[in-house]
Amino acid sequence: MSTTVRSQLFLPAAVDAGREGVATHAELIAAGMAKSTIMWRIQPGGRWQRLLPGVVLMHSGRPTGRERLLGALAYAGPDSVLTGMSALRLYGLRTADSRRVHVLVPHDRRRQSHAFATVERTRYLPTRDQIRTVGLLPTANLAAYSPRFEPLFSCGLSRRSRVG
Repeated sequence: MSTTVRSQLFLPAAVDAGREGVATHAELIAAGMAKSTIMWRIQPGGRWQRLLPGVVLMHSGRPTGRERLLGALAYAGPDSVLTGMSALRLYGLRTADSRRVHVLVPHDRRRQSHAFATVERTRYLPTRDQIRTVGLLPTANLAAYSPRFEPLFSCGLSRRSRVG
């Protein structure tokens, strides 16, 4: 079986996992795809693109806002959560058009901000009970976890607005 045909067999599993075409190199390799195939597909002019280090987007077009959010979560690793305006955008709140995606990670993780992903380490990561879906806090908690450099009034909320 050729590499191209074999790699296409594993593509739907990565896409159908709720990640909308966003996958890490490790996930694709675990699914049986050769690292050389991944590298060949993300080269300039290839079928895929490198979204962040170790994270690929399985198409060559411009990434959507949701794909960028999912890519930042994949880059940040397990137990990471979207925070601030990034999370509020997934809830449908119209926020200021921010190109940055803010992610909270456990304090002991050594992950740095890169490209559009702003990674903030915290000792007070929300518990699993506080997280409604994978990597997303309830709206009432987002103000408390909002990064200090992204004030709430940037999306039209005033400091007097009640959250929750």
